[in-house]
Amino acid sequence: MDEELIVAIAFFCTILLIIKMALDYKTAKLQALRGSDSNSLGKTELKALIRDAVRESNVPLENRIRELEVILKEDAGLALPPNKPKKHLLPAETAGPDRPHLA
Repeated sequence: MDEELIVAIAFFCTILLIIKMALDYKTAKLQALRGSDSNSLGKTELKALIRDAVRESNVPLENRIRELEVILKEDAGLALPPNKPKKHLLPAETAGPDRPHLA
């Protein structure tokens, strides 16, 4: 009787273990498909990371724009009359004896 009971308990535990493994596998597969794993990023977390990265990368550009606006405001009335738009020239485009059309 003792041997039969031990065999029955071992058989029952084996069946329960197989069922548990199958359920764990299906649960893991479902989580992988849904993307609800704790290691994955959610939509809002990803948006926040992108927003922060863009904001951080734009800081030098915003600073440079502010500097150029200050320079433009300082030079606005000095070089040209207010009704004539300012033309920004590169050093290679400056007027000279060989380029009278740029004067």
